[in-house]
Parts: sequence; structure tokens; C-alpha cells
Amino acid sequence: LILNGANSTVSLGNIGPGGTLAANFALTAKPGAASGLSTVTLTYSFYATVQGVRAATPNTVTQTLGVPKQQPDRFTLGTTDVSPSMYLGEEGMVTINYTNKGKTSIYNVSGEIRGTNLANPSTTYQGTLAAGAEGSLDFYVQAVEPGTMSGEVVITYETDTGEIQTVKVPFSIDVQEAYYPPVEPIDPNGNGGIDQNPKGSPLPYIIGAVILLAAAGGGFVLYKKKQAAKVAEGEDEDF
Repeated sequence: LILNGANSTVSLGNIGPGGTLAANFALTAKPGAASGLSTVTLTYSFYATVQGVRAATPNTVTQTLGVPKQQPDRFTLGTTDVSPSMYLGEEGMVTINYTNKGKTSIYNVSGEIRGTNLANPSTTYQGTLAAGAEGSLDFYVQAVEPGTMSGEVVITYETDTGEIQTVKVPFSIDVQEAYYPPVEPIDPNGNGGIDQNPKGSPLPYIIGAVILLAAAGGGFVLYKKKQAAKVAEGEDEDF
């Protein structure tokens, strides 16, 4: 505890038999001090008067008081980032941002995601979050089928007094049927169709060789026929 003000001594004046006096002191919990009970010691000093004669030395009385203090819980959620839509078979993202704006640490921070059409419910543990610290709970989600995935992220933590707090954040994602675009054939020659002569294929050369051989064979047969005709003509003339 911190005393508000520099003066820790108060003069109350005289008090008669059966009388009362009040002394007020303003106290503030130290930043970072855990919630709980603090003690304050008060010392009273006074001069007694007996039969009209004031004592030469003061008397003192000491009193100890218990003062409860409570630090406010200021665990605050920031933005929530959720994939608006996703395809079946893909992963979506759910992120919850948070900050501890309080003056003391909070403990055992954890998050659990659960819901319908959720193929992979999971839990993440963050541990202790110091005063002023910030972070996020990140979940990768997949759907079971096309439609709507809906659910909530459940965040739990303990305050410095051991009290368990729970915060729930809903979410929803549109899940679409998986889309596979058709695969068009690629023509490397740019002729607008499938290449009929893939690179390196020997087929055109084989066909060309067969055609040349056929042509050569035909020419040879024609030449033999002409030679035979000339020989026949020569025999007729001799006859």
C-alpha cells in the first residue's frame, strides 16, 4: 500500500472522557501488487491528564489493521480475425487478439475452439500474461462438408486471486465446394490443338523413309519396263 500524501502524522487535539476522534489516511495499492490482505500499523501518542495534572511523557498505543485490496481484472479482447469463406479441403483462420490492461499478471490463459462442421477442434495454452502484455489465440480450421462452419472460442484464465474467468467469442465461416478448373491441352507449336508430333518422335521420319523407298522402287520398275521394251523393238527389227 502507498500513503497518498506526504504527511503520515495527524494531530487530533484534546479528547474528554467518553469522547471520540477520527483520523483519515488515504491509501492506494501499489502497481503490480497482488490482490489480498495488507496490514497497516497505527501508533497513537497522547499525554494523559490525571487530577488536572498532565503527564510529563507521552503514552503510546499500537494497533494493526488488515486492509483488503483488490486489483481490477482488465483482460481485454481486441479484434477478431476470421476467414469469411473457404473451400472444402482448405484451411481457414480464426484469430483472437487480447491485452492485459490490468496492473497484475493473469495466469493459465488458454483457448479452445469448438463448433459444428469443424473437423479439427483444438486447444491452445498461453500460460502467464504479465501486466500490459498482449498476444493472440490462433486456430487453423478445416470443415467436414460444404455449408456453414459456426462455433465459438472459449478463453479461460485465472486472476491473481485464483478466480477463474471465462470469455466466449463466436465465429462463422462459409464453406464452399472444392473447385478444380478444367485442364486445357497445351499446343507447343501454337496450332490451336494438341501437338500431333511431340518433340523427339521418330514417326514422321519413318513415314518419310517408307515413302521415299516406295518411290524409288516404283522408278526402278518403270526403268526395267522401258529397257525390256527397247530390247523387244531391237529384236523385231532384226527379224
